[in-house]
Amino acid sequence: MKYKVISNYTPGDINEAIEEEKLQFIVFVLESMGVDLEGCFPETLNQKEITVEHRIKLKEILEKYNISIINNKDKTFDVFLEKDKIASWFKHWVELKKDFSEIDPKRRIYVEIHLECWSVYEEKEE
Repeated sequence: MKYKVISNYTPGDINEAIEEEKLQFIVFVLESMGVDLEGCFPETLNQKEITVEHRIKLKEILEKYNISIINNKDKTFDVFLEKDKIASWFKHWVELKKDFSEIDPKRRIYVEIHLECWSVYEEKEE
């Protein structure tokens, strides 16, 4: 699936938007598998609110179901169930945009973040 996310033009905002989308994708994949994620993530799914306890619980769940999330060097990752790849997060790219109709000059420049991901569960839905 390919899609775009709009963000403010600051490195912090761009990274936060990308991390939020990655987290939502991981949760989507795990929930599609029927994995009970209670206690693995904060209620708001905010990356900044994830605690050590959340990480420990998630690690236990992943080990229980034999799921591996492998981070690659280029900020992509793959999800495996045993040895079968069931999901991938691909490299994103950012496009700078201008909105001249915006009155506030600080808000005229923004970015579109182009994201791409794949999972076996998306194919079943289509």
